[in-house]
Amino acid sequence: MTPALPFDFAVTAALTLAAAATTLGPMAVAVWWSKRSGVPMSVWGAGALVFIVSQCVLRLPWQIPLGMWVGPHLHGSRWLGFAWIAASAFTAGLFEEVGRWAGYRWLVKKERSFRTGVMFGLGHGGVESMVLVGMTLFGTLATYVILVTAPSLLQLPPETLDKLVKTMSSLHAGDFVASSVERVMALTFHVACSLVVLQCFVRGSKWWVVLAVAMHFVADFVAVGGAVELKSYGTLVAETAGLPMFLVSIGVIAWAKRLPAAPSPAS
Repeated sequence: MTPALPFDFAVTAALTLAAAATTLGPMAVAVWWSKRSGVPMSVWGAGALVFIVSQCVLRLPWQIPLGMWVGPHLHGSRWLGFAWIAASAFTAGLFEEVGRWAGYRWLVKKERSFRTGVMFGLGHGGVESMVLVGMTLFGTLATYVILVTAPSLLQLPPETLDKLVKTMSSLHAGDFVASSVERVMALTFHVACSLVVLQCFVRGSKWWVVLAVAMHFVADFVAVGGAVELKSYGTLVAETAGLPMFLVSIGVIAWAKRLPAAPSPAS
């Protein structure tokens, strides 16, 4: 007899809302900011392109296979696990923040101001949310619905299907609430980082990129490492590891808002 997954309304509703929020939410915020500030959506596109190139093209194609190879060697060693998290956090910061600088240098040239910096960050963090989180949640939702209604459509071996059903049975609505909360904090963080890198052009020093890389490294290391440590208390509690940098990001945004815009380049 083909196993079936019991229907859970709370899980289904939370998963649907989280998938919609992490996919459509960032775009809605960008459209709102464009109407409020007058910044064209092309700046959002520039930020999105920077993420796609820096992560999806230049980093993840080797980072993911390397992680799959390293994973078994880290099993049972807490400190090696944190070393891998630190290495991943550093490469994320390096690729993304240097990418932001390149985006400002070659894609956002007409105006480098607070309002364009915010839109640039919304594009970077928004497409990250859509590609890495929203699409994954929609895939999970589709799998969940199939397992509830017609699991035979998956055409999986019985033992594989049993494992998948067991995994899906352990899902909780709070897991997906946590995904939405984490994306709000991440989007705010990306806006803050974009405003920090912007200071390279406002203040004329590339050391701001170094600061942004360090900021990104600390944020990822604390958020991911903290989530690992707090995971036993639940997914929603684990996501509170990102709260310190979220608060710092709000402070950075408030600080950057008071700064002058960079002079427009001559060409």
